[in-house]
Amino acid sequence: MIKIMFLETRMGVGGSEMIWFQLIQNLDPRRFRPILCCLYELGPLGEKLQKEGVPVFHHLLGNRWDLSVLPQLVRILRKERIDILYM
Repeated sequence: MIKIMFLETRMGVGGSEMIWFQLIQNLDPRRFRPILCCLYELGPLGEKLQKEGVPVFHHLLGNRWDLSVLPQLVRILRKERIDILYM
């Protein structure tokens, strides 16, 4: 199974977020395991994906200049054994 992490600032209800949302929902669950990572809050689409069983990480970034996000992302990538990072 291929693990894909989708990295976004937040999953509001905008054009690109809707594309990501539909892409994540339409991945073949036998071949792919999507994981959502929002640097800030999840937003409505992120919450919906979470309720549908997609693993999510959020609130990683305290502010725009918070460099502690980098080691957090590395830990998540290693722990979840991510194959593809989609930004």
